[in-house]
Amino acid sequence: MSVKMSYQPNLNDVILVVAPHYNTNTKSVIYTYTQNGSVMENFTCLETTSFVEQFLYLQGTSIIGSRESARVLYNFSKNIPLYAPITQQVIHQYVMEAAPDPIYFFTSMYEVTELAKKRCQLTLHSLSFIVKASKKQCVSRRDRISHYLMQKLSLHSPIICKP
Repeated sequence: MSVKMSYQPNLNDVILVVAPHYNTNTKSVIYTYTQNGSVMENFTCLETTSFVEQFLYLQGTSIIGSRESARVLYNFSKNIPLYAPITQQVIHQYVMEAAPDPIYFFTSMYEVTELAKKRCQLTLHSLSFIVKASKKQCVSRRDRISHYLMQKLSLHSPIICKP
């Protein structure tokens, strides 16, 4: 795994996860997928939510705007996902077990392993994160995110009219 310090949001990178990472110079680690199929660690001094907010600003929206859109268009009432319109990613957050800031997943391609009643391990590639949620909640959220993404993508597809 390669490492990059002072990472800035970039629409060309395939972001997988934004996780809290507290160090003297950093507050978050952004895991990106590289073209050769490996995962790269990118560190930033921004907290996870601030990083996601900047990422969404680059795409012409915000956390509040994205949540309100999902609330109105898709009747979400809680655990509302975020949508990044340019990169067409659905972003959702979990409460981390040992961190005050949430973790953000930019993909739904992770495995869920139940560790206890309200404690799960989410695994993506060689990365593992422990969150405060039941397995049922994690699987339900992951599946709902996939469904939401398909709805968003179908809204952007051309309308086919029958003659």
